[in-house]
Amino acid sequence: MKNLIFNIYFLFTVILLLAIAFLEIFRILDRRTRIVIVILLAIFLIFSYLFFTLVIARFMVFGLALFIATCLIIFYLVYGILFSKSEIWGKVFWHGESEEWAVALTFDDGPTPRNTPQILEILEKFNIKATFFMVGKSIRRYRELARQVDSAGHAIGNHSFSHPVLVSERKGQIRREVMLTDRIIRQVIGKCPYIFRPPHGFKDPRVFNIARELQYVIVAWSNMPEDWKEISAEKIAERVLERAEPGDIILLHDGDRGEREADRTETVKSLPLIIEGILSQGYAFKTIPEMLGESEWILEMIRRWGWQIPH
Repeated sequence: MKNLIFNIYFLFTVILLLAIAFLEIFRILDRRTRIVIVILLAIFLIFSYLFFTLVIARFMVFGLALFIATCLIIFYLVYGILFSKSEIWGKVFWHGESEEWAVALTFDDGPTPRNTPQILEILEKFNIKATFFMVGKSIRRYRELARQVDSAGHAIGNHSFSHPVLVSERKGQIRREVMLTDRIIRQVIGKCPYIFRPPHGFKDPRVFNIARELQYVIVAWSNMPEDWKEISAEKIAERVLERAEPGDIILLHDGDRGEREADRTETVKSLPLIIEGILSQGYAFKTIPEMLGESEWILEMIRRWGWQIPH
């Protein structure tokens, strides 16, 4: 019996290690974060083995309870940090009101001269407004392009300054990433941003606390076609349209983590297909601020925290 429990516990740990190592989420992390995760998991594996052989094998009930508790804690942490829709540590706006027959188009990681102007032309052709979550260093690099997005009537949100994995940064650096981009948006566009999308959707209690202090609403998504992968425009559009539902927040990209030479050709090609398909299903398009203005919980946040949300 002891050997059976040990084997289950050890197998669980190994599977967890391999699962995180090969998850798509692991591929997008920076090198330092990958090393930290691997080291922590290796320490956990060694600790688990030693702890079991020294303690748990002697106290079977305690050992089983510890095993279950470990599973729950790991799930809690992984779900809270890595899943964009999770609200373990605070409210996330990831979906509009279901009663409203409308969706929101959002674009991350721009602006970029190669992709953003083409996207603006397509949106203007269909007379549609979208929301652009911009990277601070890209706004500073392409100031006039950021102004064009604003002048066209689109909403602009904060997507950090350099697109790091915020949960792997110190609290002071997280604050700098958000505040620096906030300052750049105010200087370049002359407006007060109040919507924030953490890079990759990763967040922890520190991210929530800083967002609350700076009066930001954290925005995620409900429809992600994974357009950053090497897939065709037709496939991107197909994924969006198959999953479309009232209140959807669709995540696309007009850049790549603030890099200069981001190639989003397939995303640009997919946009007319997505818009035509969405319109044919009877949906309207709204910006994130428009959706927030109709949301019950954001009104509750305003009352609870005393936020002054601009319109």
